[in-house]
Amino acid sequence: MDKARSDSSPDILNEVAVQPWHRPILDLLATSPKQYVEIKLALMALTEPEPPRGEGQVNRALRQMRDLGLIVKEGAGKQAPWVLTSTGQHVKQDRDYFDRLWALRSGAGTAEAAEPTGPPTDGSRQRVRAQRREMAHHFREFNPQVAHPARRYDYWLGGKDHFAADRASGDALEKVYPGMRVGVRANRAVLGRIVRYLAAEQGIRQFLDIGTGLPTAGNTHEVAQAVAPDARIVYVDNDPLVLVHAQALLTSSQEGRTAYIDADIRDPATILSSARLRETLDLTQPVALLLFGVLHFIAGKGAANPLVEELMDALAPGSFLALTHVTDDFSAPEVIAEHNRMRSAGRSDFWMRDRDEIATLFEDLQIVDPGIVATTRWRPEPDDLDPALNLVNAWVGLGRKTYRRAEKTLALMIRNPWYEHILTVLADKPLRYADIRPHLAALTGRAPGEGQLNTMLRKLADLGLVGKQESPGRSWFATAQGQASRMDRESYRRLSHEEPGRDADVPATADPHPFAETSAEGAPRGAPEAGEPLSLSDLEARLSVFQPSVAHPARRYNVWLEGKDNFAADRESAAEFERLEPDIRKGVQENRDVLRRMVHYLAAEENVRQFLDIGTGLPTAGNTHEVAQAVAPEARIVYVDNDPLVLAYTNALLTSSPEGRTAYIQADLNDPAGILSNPQLREALDLRQPVGLMLIAVLHFIPGVGIAKQLVEQLMDALAPGSFLAITHATSDFSPAEVTAAHEQMRREGRSDFWMRDKDEISTLFDRLEVIEPGIVPNTHWRPRPETPDLPLRVVGSWAGLGRKY
Repeated sequence: MDKARSDSSPDILNEVAVQPWHRPILDLLATSPKQYVEIKLALMALTEPEPPRGEGQVNRALRQMRDLGLIVKEGAGKQAPWVLTSTGQHVKQDRDYFDRLWALRSGAGTAEAAEPTGPPTDGSRQRVRAQRREMAHHFREFNPQVAHPARRYDYWLGGKDHFAADRASGDALEKVYPGMRVGVRANRAVLGRIVRYLAAEQGIRQFLDIGTGLPTAGNTHEVAQAVAPDARIVYVDNDPLVLVHAQALLTSSQEGRTAYIDADIRDPATILSSARLRETLDLTQPVALLLFGVLHFIAGKGAANPLVEELMDALAPGSFLALTHVTDDFSAPEVIAEHNRMRSAGRSDFWMRDRDEIATLFEDLQIVDPGIVATTRWRPEPDDLDPALNLVNAWVGLGRKTYRRAEKTLALMIRNPWYEHILTVLADKPLRYADIRPHLAALTGRAPGEGQLNTMLRKLADLGLVGKQESPGRSWFATAQGQASRMDRESYRRLSHEEPGRDADVPATADPHPFAETSAEGAPRGAPEAGEPLSLSDLEARLSVFQPSVAHPARRYNVWLEGKDNFAADRESAAEFERLEPDIRKGVQENRDVLRRMVHYLAAEENVRQFLDIGTGLPTAGNTHEVAQAVAPEARIVYVDNDPLVLAYTNALLTSSPEGRTAYIQADLNDPAGILSNPQLREALDLRQPVGLMLIAVLHFIPGVGIAKQLVEQLMDALAPGSFLAITHATSDFSPAEVTAAHEQMRREGRSDFWMRDKDEISTLFDRLEVIEPGIVPNTHWRPRPETPDLPLRVVGSWAGLGRKY
């Protein structure tokens, strides 16, 4: 057969579409060869379109189809049957698909519900010409002559929504990568596993699926809403073909919602500013960004990175990035060479990336276990196959947005306070550009120049700290990340003991480019003059101490105690634990109260006058020295912590009564010898006399079996008889099984620093000690006061015990 006829071109499809009897003949011959008389009788029985008026029209239709290469006669004579050629079979398949597209476009429903009748036809020449023009327009839109990634993907998945060009392209790539269908199915399967994991184990209820492709079984909304019916999903694709199929993507559960945006991943700003996205998703809450099988269509080394960064910058902390990407990492050299030839010839649209380059897409994100792995090896189900990696040929990864940019945004605001002031004025309500400078002037007494304001707004927008509304008035607003960064700035001011208002008098020449390139002399271009904001090296040194991008136990504890000395990373970490136990704050507050009850008991009833408080944490109401010295003003207390953050607060811990004494040692519980030999401890405490060793909510940060016991024994061995050991320790003994399992998953993934111990293991910490009544009990049960709340034990989540050394 003539190669020109081997593909179903738009001209052939046009002809079949507008000639009234071509389609019925294709349908008839698709089942089996038919003799002329059978074809004639079938056509004469038609009601839609009108049957032919006689044999002449039947013969004309058969000749036209023969000339198009769609049918051929097997043998000579009238009795010889007509059969479909391979081109006819392709055209029949393509025509069926186009009819489904037409039905969907016309609002007839889903492809399954639509009858493949195509556009109406009649015999008039004017009508035929009009139909030819209309069909040509839609054929150009769907472009059946050019292979399309979404249709080719559907072909590999065994679907029916594709044209001959897609099948030819798919077959060509399969010759180079024989496992292509295995890889495509693995890609679809891992999408389901990741969406299910995010909805079921991470509590994600919002999904942004870019590069959606054609609907098939297990679409994102179906998987997510099977777990959480209230899940909301926005699909994004720039393909008119997918837009036609969007109806199948919008069948949300009643409690949830789905939406479709016609947009291109190359234009993140349009996606993020879409009114439909903003109506469906709340970007102040975590969102899962899904980029499955799409970034390998972004050609160029590093070209995908800025797109991913811009999208993730706009999402709230706690959001996730999930992506799959084809690779040649598992391919033989000859396979790689052949694919490169295909790319050069325009026969492949894949831009392969290796694992190292794909890993850069997760910069500033916390990668979830098992890391960046082959698609078949990301948390496979027990019955999943594990094919050879050169059949899979794709990497997958899931990353969680943390606060790796916190240092950068903090440095930006510290070095040039205008950035903080801009976020402050935009925090209350969105402002039009013309209104920002007057608000800044009202806040600070002056305003930056327009050029400087433009530069700073662009910088803040690049960092995802501010955004611009589509309407009304295209006002600027502080994003959720911008709000969090402003709170971080206030926390840093307190934690670093910056003088209040130090930066309120903003220099009119403050550098709007604090991260500008370095000049030949080594100073940043545009570096501030004397008296202007700190240098970057000074800022980096300060910020490295506080690590605002990493959740910290003391600051997280401060969150739960309703304090203000915390960063966004701490608040998000605290919120994640609260999703496991919504009343965790009550349990933390009770932990603080049991400390006070134990210290009061030791000072008032056991006459202990010396306390060694290790793992002090940030000061709050009722610190150890305040409780002890309220009973015995001569009490002496030594606080120990290895945290520079707590060191910054030593003034609050050293406000002893005149009769007593307090001291602070920067040391680590993991080094008991270093603590015990410290001169400040020896000066403040007399280890020949009883000491109350306070290990309140600290030992659960010592991982491993038996390690905490060794540390406790080393400390207690150095203390005099009559000394006491006071402990509280987090436990899973009271937690439901599903909460315990979820926490263990968090710990494995590095999102929890708690090492839970049960009562039996905690009891071993009191070996060789006399346990004081009421024994090792939940915190709320240790000598409660009348006002002590009777909390559910799952909320308490901690054992408390006090033991005396013989």
